[in-house]
Amino acid sequence: MVVIRLARGGAKKSPFYHVVVTDKRNSRDGRFIERVGLYNPMARGQAVNLRLEMERIDYWLGNGAEPSLRVKHLIKVFKQANSAEIKADLPTMAEQKKAQIEAAAHAVQKQKAKEKAKAKAEAEQKAEEVEKPSAEETASESEQPAKAEAEAKEPELKQPAKAEAEAKKPESEQPIKAEAEAKKPESEQPAKAEAEEKTAVEEEPAKSESKPEEEK
Repeated sequence: MVVIRLARGGAKKSPFYHVVVTDKRNSRDGRFIERVGLYNPMARGQAVNLRLEMERIDYWLGNGAEPSLRVKHLIKVFKQANSAEIKADLPTMAEQKKAQIEAAAHAVQKQKAKEKAKAKAEAEQKAEEVEKPSAEETASESEQPAKAEAEAKEPELKQPAKAEAEAKKPESEQPIKAEAEAKKPESEQPAKAEAEEKTAVEEEPAKSESKPEEEK
């Protein structure tokens, strides 16, 4: 039968023990199958008091090995020490609470900074909206004098052009009028001559009729 027990070593009155896996029929300090740990009850200072290879111990326990009473106690102590070390590594309740408070304060600061940046952006946007109408007003104010000057200059520019047009108009109308007057008599003369001929023709029969009457 395979057992896990202590094998003594060291000098007189200064013992230390190896945790070994061995056959139960072997002597205490005799042959062994495997060493799986060390126990030093006389350890001082930085010396190691207890060291166990729990993976190998679990392996042998899983294969039917029987631990001695002292080895059982050492395994229990070793597990408690490891759990204490793990707990020591874990933060305490006070540390956890402190970390939570710091995280909440950091979140509040972050939210405040975000709100501040948002308010700043809104203020800048409002300032731009205010500046835009003022810029348009200044532009319209600057355009008004220019428009007034253009309106004032427009009649001055039109007057010379109008005078030139009026000066050119009689010159262009005079030849047309002269031509019309020259053509008018020409067209009236044939009509006048025709009218005179018709009256003469009408008067001749009347005269011829009046002559015989007078003779009678």
